Amino acid sequence: MKNTAAIARILSEFITPVYPVTQETINKLAEKAHWCRLSRTDKLCEEEKPFDRMVWIADGIFRVSRVMNGKDQTIAFGTKGDPFLSPDTYLYGQPSQLSFNPVIDSEVVYVSIEDFRELVESTELMKWFNKVLMRQVHALENRYIWLGQEDAYARYLRLIKLRSEMASVIPLKYIASYLGVTQSHLSRIRAKIAGK
Repeated sequence: MKNTAAIARILSEFITPVYPVTQETINKLAEKAHWCRLSRTDKLCEEEKPFDRMVWIADGIFRVSRVMNGKDQTIAFGTKGDPFLSPDTYLYGQPSQLSFNPVIDSEVVYVSIEDFRELVESTELMKWFNKVLMRQVHALENRYIWLGQEDAYARYLRLIKLRSEMASVIPLKYIASYLGVTQSHLSRIRAKIAGK
């Protein structure tokens, strides 16, 4: 049995700080939404497959990744409140270019792409969506500038300063991939920090 009121509270907590949509819009979204628990071994969104959902992380940590040149590359991490959808599926009905999967046991709230699109077109949810998209573009822009300007040691220090809760539970191979270093290089950086 679905608890629409609980889902509405969660969605309001995630959406209204970004853009203050009406409670009526939150309720419409909650009526279409579902709650799902995932283990760290579950696959939610896999690259090269259509992803027909708009997702908010209710609890846990997710990894955005893609296989490039034969290597599994970590592009970003998501935590509580972060939204995700596949632009390729949303805009063109094509397979996702990215994977989005739990790193630890997690929970999500999701709506179908069709229901989300309908609400974006008929409510002020479009204003929230535009703001979220701009924030995500800005975050990706900052990440690529950061990768090009700081050394691996400084990048790791920045990660643990900004996201210490993630750095302690995410497997080292994913953090190393995100930082653009080998796992052994990351181990040396961590040893250097521990020695100080």
